[in-house]
Amino acid sequence: ALAAFAMTSIFICLLFIQKRSRGNVAAALAAAAGVVLCNATGFSGPAILVGALLGIAVAVLVEGSR
Repeated sequence: ALAAFAMTSIFICLLFIQKRSRGNVAAALAAAAGVVLCNATGFSGPAILVGALLGIAVAVLVEGSR
């Protein structure tokens, strides 16, 4: 539980120091949705990892389409 809290806190801190762009906002929303979806379906163990990977993928897609 402590590691999950620490990882979430680090992601939030990194999120707030980023410049606001379409890719960053899309990544944050996708990552949050991925974590919530994983937790809702019972996959709470890999939720942070899944959210991070989903956020990265969405940011790459959004920024690549520009």
